[in-house]
Amino acid sequence: MLLENPPDVEMEASPYRQLQQLLLRSSGVSDSSMHLRRMLGATLAAYTASPSREWWQQVRALIGADTERKNALYEQDFYAWTQEQAKVLAGHKWEALDVLHLVEELALMAGNERRALGSYLQSLLLHLLKWQYQPQGRQMGHSWEDSIVHAREQIHDMLEDSHALRRHLKPLFLRHYPRARREARRETGLPIATFPEACPWTLAQVLDDDFWPEEEASR
Repeated sequence: MLLENPPDVEMEASPYRQLQQLLLRSSGVSDSSMHLRRMLGATLAAYTASPSREWWQQVRALIGADTERKNALYEQDFYAWTQEQAKVLAGHKWEALDVLHLVEELALMAGNERRALGSYLQSLLLHLLKWQYQPQGRQMGHSWEDSIVHAREQIHDMLEDSHALRRHLKPLFLRHYPRARREARRETGLPIATFPEACPWTLAQVLDDDFWPEEEASR
């Protein structure tokens, strides 16, 4: 039976969600998929209970067949491994999936997406701080304006491509503002007290293409 989604597990951008989708796709395909379905179900349960070192240990205990060959291909020729896994998926050969490494790659992808979103948020906050608190720098070409526009575009594109990332926006916003504040001090040479300890704008303002701090300050 398919496990229900626990409230504390990341969904679309998580190994849990991806394994859940594999379990759904394998349902009713053939008797040969039953081993994989049991393996995926146990992996999902393990991830739900403990998405940590213990989970990986349980996953490794569940994956047995053809492990040495899969490990060798994954470690020696990653591109060939991706092509093989694509063919396995396309052919519904569930028992031949390299589940261990697939889950590992999906976890890495999810982490990379969050880090990229955080990086764009920090860049956006940095340039908004410089835009408001060192206004004379706006005259030095269009680099600050271009950086703000570019960061907003990248963030909007990421959120459009992956709606699951929206749940990470507020935590990343809170995490990266202090970093942007320190970076603004280093780049402008202004005292750290120049920049508010808490972000002076809401997340909605920061992401709004039409929001520019000096316009708000002049009201």
